[in-house]
Amino acid sequence: MSGLGLSSRRACLAIGGCGGLLALALLLAPLIGPRRIDIALALRGPGTPDHDILFGARLPRALFAALAGGLLAAAGVSFQALLRNPLASPFTLGVSGGASLGAVIALRLGWDRAFGLLPAVPMTALAGALAVVALVAGLARSRRRFSPVTLLLGGVIVNFICSGLILLLHYQADLTHSFLMVRWTMGALDLFGYRPLVFALVLALPGLVLSTATLRYLNVMSVGDDWARSRGADVRRVAARQYLGA
Repeated sequence: MSGLGLSSRRACLAIGGCGGLLALALLLAPLIGPRRIDIALALRGPGTPDHDILFGARLPRALFAALAGGLLAAAGVSFQALLRNPLASPFTLGVSGGASLGAVIALRLGWDRAFGLLPAVPMTALAGALAVVALVAGLARSRRRFSPVTLLLGGVIVNFICSGLILLLHYQADLTHSFLMVRWTMGALDLFGYRPLVFALVLALPGLVLSTATLRYLNVMSVGDDWARSRGADVRRVAARQYLGA
């Protein structure tokens, strides 16, 4: 019992420390840039350049970076618990490669809008990620069960294929489109205002809900499928939901 209490305290300290570092980064990151900001002038209200730079450009970008990092961390934890492999991540499973390929296709074609007001690049990135999820899950399905080893190997192979196609599109693109592709794949945060942040959060909510709904089964599934079944978990359904949610 004392060992469990010590582990719980360490976990709480680690979570609290990471949360404090995140809060500190969100406070300091908007203050860093090519132009020095007068905090007192920025807090007076809208209408000043300092206010527009701080609250219109830098703060949304810092929040967007924190959201993207948190979502990638949540996806990685879900994959590692589901597949019982510390190497499992959206990158090794090909999901990030599929998203990058979808975004690069949109940039290469010069799309800037799709489906009315929805931006084309995030939508095509989402479509690419979902296509890779379906492909890798189909490759890993053996005798109506998910094979973690096949899932990882299939994800790595699909990721290499997506990387090759991205390089091909780079080769065929002009300088402007190639620059936009590089900026996007490196993680550009060229946004102004909070609308892209809200849009990304809305897209992420279904995945978070799916992952949270199966959260209580992840610990038992990390031990093994047979152990999870003995505890009443529908392994096939939980795996499918968790994979789609992540």
